[in-house]
Amino acid sequence: MRDLQNAYHLGAWGGLALLIIIALPLSAAAATTGVSPLINNLEFSAGPAQLGLPTGLPAGTPPSCVAGEQFGPFWPGPPPGAADSADDDIYQADGLPVSSVPILPFSNIKIVDDGFPTVPTLGIGLNGPPPGLVPPPPQCTIPTDQENIDALATDGVIAIPATPEDARTLLLSGLLFVQFSVDNAAQGLPGSGVNLEATAVPAEQPGDVYEAIALNPIGSNVVIADEDACGLALPGPPQDDLDALILQMSVFDALGMEDTDGDMIADTPLFYFSCDKSFLNTGGATIDPADICMPGPLGMQPWPIITAAAMGLAAGSGDNIDALYVDQAGPVLFSLAAGSPSLAGIVNLATMGVGAAPGDIIHAVPGISPPIVVLGANEIGLQGTIYADPQDDELNALWIWDATLAAPLEIPVELSVFSSE
Repeated sequence: MRDLQNAYHLGAWGGLALLIIIALPLSAAAATTGVSPLINNLEFSAGPAQLGLPTGLPAGTPPSCVAGEQFGPFWPGPPPGAADSADDDIYQADGLPVSSVPILPFSNIKIVDDGFPTVPTLGIGLNGPPPGLVPPPPQCTIPTDQENIDALATDGVIAIPATPEDARTLLLSGLLFVQFSVDNAAQGLPGSGVNLEATAVPAEQPGDVYEAIALNPIGSNVVIADEDACGLALPGPPQDDLDALILQMSVFDALGMEDTDGDMIADTPLFYFSCDKSFLNTGGATIDPADICMPGPLGMQPWPIITAAAMGLAAGSGDNIDALYVDQAGPVLFSLAAGSPSLAGIVNLATMGVGAAPGDIIHAVPGISPPIVVLGANEIGLQGTIYADPQDDELNALWIWDATLAAPLEIPVELSVFSSE
């Protein structure tokens, strides 16, 4: 595992200055960031919009692999924009790559593919792998191009208390950063980083990473990474939407590697993810959008390590886990996408009532304690404390980090994106 003490982070220490640089509109256009030099170890996935919205696929910016996946596939296969999409792949942008493949500033490389081994030797740019590199056979270690990874996690290093009351106390203590992304409809509370990005012309809130709590006032947030630093499309339309992330760690850091095709070569890191809709794995089992999965064991198929039922959710109901943080000791923090039926009945410690918003952070211990809201959307600078309010903002991704480990230099980030117009 990488030295987490040296995982640099641009948080609230430099958040205000960075926010002025990258979030405020300049005349009629939003400012570009220049954040790329401040980011390393950024890994992400891209895909279509959630809930079936007709928004197209993520574009990325050349010469990123996101752009190459969509507009000039790296591997022989379907035409661009057909089945070979970026929605279920994981990419790394900027900083030190997990292999010898260089990553250009404001670009990215693909490190996990739905149909190929994860060893990142694909090259960069729109023309695919270097001449003579023969693509390995498909492995289907994560879902096919028909799904979108909309939640991503590895074993978090921040221990979350098993009781929701204690978890809420810790999250509000100022000792931890709450880091997240939002979708293209989010507006944020006035004065927040989300609101500044949402009201820019053109709006650019969905491709950014935000941070709340710790040195930030309750009810606000700041921008800590902007879309162009990740090789994502500049403000649109279309807008590339970051919809899952991991900060300070990598999918290669936590759970080790596994041989998924029986060739005695460890080819796939074991990480957690959830998709935006149900699908059949290659063994014929139905994976629910409220299941938390891992890449497939021998047999080449993803499988649920934490089921919807274990989380106190209803499989097949339409519940969709949309943001995810997994404590290796057991508790899970997550959000549910707008329209998830279980939102109506979840106890809410932020409002002292019943009913959750899609921007609320929910706590559960799988198989032990039910889902309970431990941090309200408005407490991290988002709109939403009332169940089923159409103005509620949606939390798309989540990471928790120790504020005492922060240093005002670099942000290792992992994320997932989808395009939205």
